[in-house]
Amino acid sequence: MNYRKALGLAVEALGTRAFTFGLVKDLHKVLMDSVRGQDKSPGQTRTGLAFIGPPGATSLSQARYVAPEPLHLPSLLENLEGYIAACTDDPVVAAAIVHAQFEMIHPFEDGNGRIGRMLIPLYLYHCKALRSPVFYLSEYLDEHREAYFAALQGISRRDDWDGWLRFFVKAVEEQAQKNTTKARGIIDLYEATKGNLYDIAKTRFSFPLLDSLFGLVVFKSDRFIAHTGISKRTAMRLLHDLRKAGILKIVRPKSGSQAAIMVFAELLNLVEGREVI
Repeated sequence: MNYRKALGLAVEALGTRAFTFGLVKDLHKVLMDSVRGQDKSPGQTRTGLAFIGPPGATSLSQARYVAPEPLHLPSLLENLEGYIAACTDDPVVAAAIVHAQFEMIHPFEDGNGRIGRMLIPLYLYHCKALRSPVFYLSEYLDEHREAYFAALQGISRRDDWDGWLRFFVKAVEEQAQKNTTKARGIIDLYEATKGNLYDIAKTRFSFPLLDSLFGLVVFKSDRFIAHTGISKRTAMRLLHDLRKAGILKIVRPKSGSQAAIMVFAELLNLVEGREVI
């Protein structure tokens, strides 16, 4: 939910302001809200040393890569801002450079990987290579984690930009093929769900209900009500029927004043490429 919120903020912001590090800090703060790393100064440039190491690493002696000292961050980030603003190179190659530079600068105390991956579709969208920033490379990078780190490490150790660019272009190509398959699967799921919804809901609201399920995926009841425009009483009945039918699942039960969080599990699993729920 944080990712979607941050992405929406970015799209809105890029309509009225430049793609600066100030915007990146705003997005980082949203991404880190109420998750691991929320206590590590979200949205603030780090003031201490940072390094990348294997899981569980706690000292510089275990580091695969040591990021620049904080005093160098302003000039490095200014240089990266200028490159992002220019949009002069091949957009895929430029996105590879932007992502690698950002990860090597490592400007935040935590969450650099999360925001760094978000920069890929945002940069492509900013430079009009995408109509919408919905190209997610994280699946490929997670599946090829060691090769990903090795390619980035090749830049810092041997100045091997060619190796990194070859890895990145292959990642984009393979992920694009997967995304095409997913898109077809989403269309098929939409048609199948449309056929089932009227029998389940038995209401004239079937079509706005269908579009809201596919538009929201993960949501609380108040957001569902606002998205569909259905009365609260009717919406709560529909949500109950959808949970009973197994279309919706609860991922966080209602607690006090906090509403339950529901998910359209089949769609989420399809988008993620694995069984999440």
